[in-house]
Amino acid sequence: GLSAPEHAGQEAIIDELAPSPNDIEQTKWRYSAFFRSPMREQMQAWGRDQLIVTGIYAHIGCMTTSLDAFMQGVQAFMVSDAVADFSEEEHRMALRYVSQRCGVVLNTQSLLTQLGAE
Repeated sequence: GLSAPEHAGQEAIIDELAPSPNDIEQTKWRYSAFFRSPMREQMQAWGRDQLIVTGIYAHIGCMTTSLDAFMQGVQAFMVSDAVADFSEEEHRMALRYVSQRCGVVLNTQSLLTQLGAE
């Protein structure tokens, strides 16, 4: 099933990916998740300087958030098989751009291994 969107124009989220009560949700106003949000300040308060980037669209919001993270001293880790895009070409371009300029690109299995998960 799908969770109903809270705001008009938003897509519903499948139940398996729906936020839990402990998750922090924020409205994304522009391509970068840092724009008009308290995200950087929250990360600093938690003593965090690394960000795992997943979602849609790889060459728009995911890439821009990764670049903005880099510019703010945050290490971005884009998960290649957990970002989606309009086309394979745009998907690959985003992965190439991030890996060459502003972050680390890795797949889900590599990420889980790095995090010490099973």
